[in-house]
Amino acid sequence: MPKAKRQQRNIALFVPIACVGHETGDDGVVKLLVPRFRAGWMQWLQKRLKKPHIKVELDEIGSAVWKQIDGSRNVAQIGEVLEREFGERIHPTAERLGFFLGTLRRNRFIELVEPGVPPEPIG
Repeated sequence: MPKAKRQQRNIALFVPIACVGHETGDDGVVKLLVPRFRAGWMQWLQKRLKKPHIKVELDEIGSAVWKQIDGSRNVAQIGEVLEREFGERIHPTAERLGFFLGTLRRNRFIELVEPGVPPEPIG
């Protein structure tokens, strides 16, 4: 039986949704707050730690992207904002943004949701 073709989907239409918290420093740099333990059965320990989160510091462009992730803007709209803000420094915008969002997704910092499709529970 032949394999079914994978449907091509346009990532520019997807909406990124943050799965971790963040804090912004005085200099505008965003630090992502990643839980030390993600397993449900370890949550009791997570709550008792002095430092329950690992801080992942983003650079200037990464911070600008993270600030645009609000659950309503899609990837194309975020790219337009970045081009206006950074101009030539961010070219090629689509490739850089796609790579960065892919990295965030692989590390489970964001979830990319297709418009009109409810998000899957994170687990």
